[in-house]
Amino acid sequence: MRKVRQTGIGLLLSLLLSCTACMNAAVNETEIVEITVPPSAAAATVPPVKKEQTMPMPASTAEPASTPTATPSPMPTPAWPMKTFKYKPAGYITAHAVNMRIGPGTEYGVINKLNEHSVVTMLAESGDWYFIAFEGTEGFVSREFVKIGELTTPKPSKKYSDDEIYMAAQMIWLEAKGGTYEEFQAIANVLANRIASRQFPDTVEDNIFAPGQFSVADDREWFLSKKPGRSAKRAADSVLNGGERPLDKSVMYFRAKSRGTEWGGRKYVKTIGNHCFFR
Repeated sequence: MRKVRQTGIGLLLSLLLSCTACMNAAVNETEIVEITVPPSAAAATVPPVKKEQTMPMPASTAEPASTPTATPSPMPTPAWPMKTFKYKPAGYITAHAVNMRIGPGTEYGVINKLNEHSVVTMLAESGDWYFIAFEGTEGFVSREFVKIGELTTPKPSKKYSDDEIYMAAQMIWLEAKGGTYEEFQAIANVLANRIASRQFPDTVEDNIFAPGQFSVADDREWFLSKKPGRSAKRAADSVLNGGERPLDKSVMYFRAKSRGTEWGGRKYVKTIGNHCFFR
C-alpha cells in the first residue's frame, strides 16, 4: 500500500515539472518587437491647431463720456414765516379793488388788484396776511379782505315790486345822473342796507322820503315827476331783487366826492365814481 502511494506522488511531481518546463520554453520563444515612430511621421498624423487671430483695437483718442451727476438744488428759504394750508381751500375777496402785494405788508409793491367776490386759492398765511393764488399770480392779501370758503350769492330776503324798483331808480338817477353803472349799484346797495337795518325804515318809499336822508327827495312832487334812465332801473333791480352787492352791509351813507372823505364820526370806506361811501 505504501508503495502505491509513493508511485502516485512521483507521477504527480513529474507532471508538474514537465508543465513548468513547457511554460519557460514558450516565454523564451516570444519575440518582443519595439516599434519606433519617426518624429516627422508623428507630426504628419496630428493636424496643426490653428490659432485664432485677433486684430488689435485702435486706440481711442476721444475722452470717455462722463455721466453728469445731478446736484439737488437746496429748497429756498422763505423770506417770511408762513404756515401752509394742507388742502389749499378756496376763498374769495370781500371788498372792492383789494391790493395783492409781493410781501406781507403795505410796504411791499402791488402786483394786482382784485375785485370783490374774486375767487382765490388759499396757499398759506403769514401773520395778518394770506398768501393766495389768483389766475396764475401768487401774492399776499390782507386777511381783512379775504374769507375762506365757497362764494355764495346772497339771496334777497324780500321781493320788491316794479313800483318800488322804479322809485329806487328815480333816487339813483337823481343822485348820480351821468355816473357809472357801478356807482348806480353802490347807491342802490346803501338803500338795501338801510332797509335791512333796524336803524332805518323797512320800505323803499319810507327810506327815500325820510326827513334829512336823500336831498333829491326833499320835494316829493318834483321827485315823483322825474323819469329814471334804463341803467338806473337795471342797477336797482340787480341789487334789490338780484342780490348783487358791490358794498358790504355796513355801508349806510354816501355823499359827493367833492365834499371829501371826512364826515364826522363816520368811517370812510371807498370812492366810486363821484361819490364817497361811509359806514
